Amino acid sequence: MSMPGFEQTTPYLKALPTRLLAIAGVRGSSISRAALAEHGSGQFEFSVMVTLAEYGAVSQAELCRRTGLDRKDVATVVLTLEQAGHVARTADAGDARRKIVSLTAEGQSRFSRLRQVADDSQDRALAMLSESERATLVALLQKILAAD
Repeated sequence: MSMPGFEQTTPYLKALPTRLLAIAGVRGSSISRAALAEHGSGQFEFSVMVTLAEYGAVSQAELCRRTGLDRKDVATVVLTLEQAGHVARTADAGDARRKIVSLTAEGQSRFSRLRQVADDSQDRALAMLSESERATLVALLQKILAAD
């Protein structure tokens, strides 16, 4: 899946890293979004479910920190997932005002299916790269994102 008009782009634009990152990001995000949408989910919901699956029960504030989503988005996603039976909210034993969010058994099952969908969409988005190239790409992107 090549970018329309990419071959006619100037050599300078073809080699401009930030432009290439932006275009690749839009393309990859579009593939992931479409795959999750086919299964009735979105990227924010998936991010919250991944975080709960990997870290266990956490507060909504911790979900914000770990996903990079703002409080309003996390509150909306948690409510949607709770209404669907995928997460449960309970009062924190140390602070009853604080809510702890956890995946339910049904949520864990749904997450497992969505994770496969996400993995498959990554395979489609990066099909032109070898495993070694993918690992290098991930390492370089992580380095860029970790920089101050």
